[in-house]
Amino acid sequence: MISSSAQNTPRLLMRRSLSTAAALRRKAIAVSGAPPSISAVAESSDEARARKTSIMMSQVGCTRRVFLLDPYLNSDEVEGLAYRIRALTRNDAINSVLIATDASDSMLPSSLEDLDYQYLHNESADPGFGPEPGKTYFVAGGYDALRLYTSGAYQDGRHLQQLLTGLSDLALACRGDASRTKVPVITVPHGAVEDAGFSLLMSSYVMATSETTYSIQNPSKGLSLDPVGLSYMLPRLGQEFQQPSAAYPGCGLLLGLFGYVADANDLVETGLATNFMESIVSLGDFERTLAQIPPWNQQALVKKPVRFYGYPEPALDHNHAFRNVAVADAVHCFSRHRADGAEMWNNIDACDFDDPSLETDPVPWHEARSSSLVDYAATFDEIFRSETTAHGLRERFCEIAGRFTNDPEVQEGIDVAADFVARLDRQSPLAISVIHKLLTIGSDKWETLRSCMERERKVQANMFKQNDFKNWAQSAATKPQDRFAGWKHKSLRDVLDDETQTQQRLADKQCNNDDNITRLLPSPTPVIYDPYYCDGRAAALLRQAGFSGVVHEKRDFYQDIRIHSVPHHDVVVTNPPYSDKHKQRCFEFCFRQLQKHNKPFFVLLPAYVAARQYYKLMLEQYINDCAVIYLIPAINYEFSHPEGTGHKTSPFQSLWFCGIRRENIGTIHEDWKGLQHQATSCSLPTLATSISELEQVRVISTSKRPNPKQRRKKRDCCAAAVEDEGGAAPTALPASVKTMSSNKEAASSTQITAKWRDERGKRSRRRF
Repeated sequence: MISSSAQNTPRLLMRRSLSTAAALRRKAIAVSGAPPSISAVAESSDEARARKTSIMMSQVGCTRRVFLLDPYLNSDEVEGLAYRIRALTRNDAINSVLIATDASDSMLPSSLEDLDYQYLHNESADPGFGPEPGKTYFVAGGYDALRLYTSGAYQDGRHLQQLLTGLSDLALACRGDASRTKVPVITVPHGAVEDAGFSLLMSSYVMATSETTYSIQNPSKGLSLDPVGLSYMLPRLGQEFQQPSAAYPGCGLLLGLFGYVADANDLVETGLATNFMESIVSLGDFERTLAQIPPWNQQALVKKPVRFYGYPEPALDHNHAFRNVAVADAVHCFSRHRADGAEMWNNIDACDFDDPSLETDPVPWHEARSSSLVDYAATFDEIFRSETTAHGLRERFCEIAGRFTNDPEVQEGIDVAADFVARLDRQSPLAISVIHKLLTIGSDKWETLRSCMERERKVQANMFKQNDFKNWAQSAATKPQDRFAGWKHKSLRDVLDDETQTQQRLADKQCNNDDNITRLLPSPTPVIYDPYYCDGRAAALLRQAGFSGVVHEKRDFYQDIRIHSVPHHDVVVTNPPYSDKHKQRCFEFCFRQLQKHNKPFFVLLPAYVAARQYYKLMLEQYINDCAVIYLIPAINYEFSHPEGTGHKTSPFQSLWFCGIRRENIGTIHEDWKGLQHQATSCSLPTLATSISELEQVRVISTSKRPNPKQRRKKRDCCAAAVEDEGGAAPTALPASVKTMSSNKEAASSTQITAKWRDERGKRSRRRF
């Protein structure tokens, strides 16, 4: 007989592992600033079954395996997965992050499983272990729109904001950051991917299989593109690998508007997938290979140079060229071909000769492959290029679908055009028009991935409020098998007419219609956010200056950052407190918002902050994406202090720190030159683009500050020079001579009326 203690051993081990994982997550939340949603990612199969989570992450040697147990994720799971992937890609103790799905639901690494399927006994079965006939594997779909409606979460602005922002973060985490990401993310989607599941296809390597497909189904639900960068990626298909699809803009339009289901060949030929894995059977061997590759910090061929005592750590990574090479080779070795056209020789039987050394073609060789998506885009290229509206596209395809012919090849084109028309008619006309507008804006060469994501997020949040989504959800909840057709607009022409009438009302300033494309797109009026409340006067001043959208509330700014509840805004304009670490924490928030969400900032601070070490370190950290320009006011600013504290005369020169995207510097320069030519009567601030320029105009000094004795000596010399010249004040003093003492003397010459200062001018109470 088995003792009761032996029977309880597995339960005790499971409880111990769950408690250990929970303790590690609590530590990450408290110490590293991780969001509480990281608890939504399970650490083991026992935890995944116990908590019924949709994601599990497991260690497999030197790689980390991500299991998608459910194609639909909630907002916490999306946010937690994005944070975990971003943290793992910056960890130099592993070599990769593998996001892979297969036909098994055992939640064990593929390399440890003995896969046995009933279809193996059928000789006609797909060698990649296809699904049961008539079914397909569903890998990822982002979120369940119907579940959002039935739970009422689509009406919760904060919940919806967390979900949409989490999707953008997940896509960016998989894509990686050129300045901080060390190890690649590899995705092997063995099945269907839809809508927001595209965030997983943003990985460094996407290995499509025979079962991999991707399609955009949101328009059939009355929704627009999810904020994963599709409006940026679809107009640029094929450009990354210089593929033939780059010459046909119809590839992106077919995916975005017509609900086209792209298979593995389409994904590879448009660059959405980087490699093609011929059989999912190789997943176990591929995973085992990744597990045995050394971690990032041990992938080295050059010995680290000797560092002598007192010498700084060498800044150059001598093994940079060898990092991640082994992982890339493993990906290519388990692929049949790559997106750049290279065919891989995975076995010797691929050669037609008895002796492989007699083959004269290069290895790998490049071979032309076919893609139905590219063929359709090339066939109807003239239509996609000439028509500028979704309604125009439908009319042209209707014209082709109405033709009659006896030529089988021409008839094939007619059937395809008729299918395109039917696909458009099954979807929401408003959603189709909005997506077409997004793709048109996103195709501009000045657009960035982040700017497109931000626009997609705002548009999708508006689409959840429209009647099309609500009516579809009600129909899907009651009659899931029926195809919904009760859209608000009966055709694309109705949307176009509605938009035309709306533009006329806008011209007459009588527009109150919220159901048109213009009102669904982000408002051109920016929402300004000032997180430091003080006495609340800043909001009134900004509104007096003509800015109607101002968020300036009395709330704990740092608590909002911790719980991810910062109010929605487009730009940060603030003057933070100068004491303690408020300046540093303000810059940390502003730089993150600019890098992740493309939100500029304008911060008013003393000029000496530009010479501080913590500020220079932040500039180096965000140098790839962010840039700061400096506006030097033409006159010195004076400040009104809370509770009557502080100096009556400012003891420092103020400076505007203006954070923008690095790619916008050239545009700012041109616009500023135009303002300088136009300004005749008013004096403009001085524009500086670097700390060195600030030093050249003598706003700051990066040299070492003299000690008090040396500063006193300089003041005495200056005073003596004034007396020798007959008491005339010098016209200008060097920046190094200007000290706070001169301002203190000026302040002491006037009567001190500050509330919290004594008769000697000393502060009797701390400001903060």
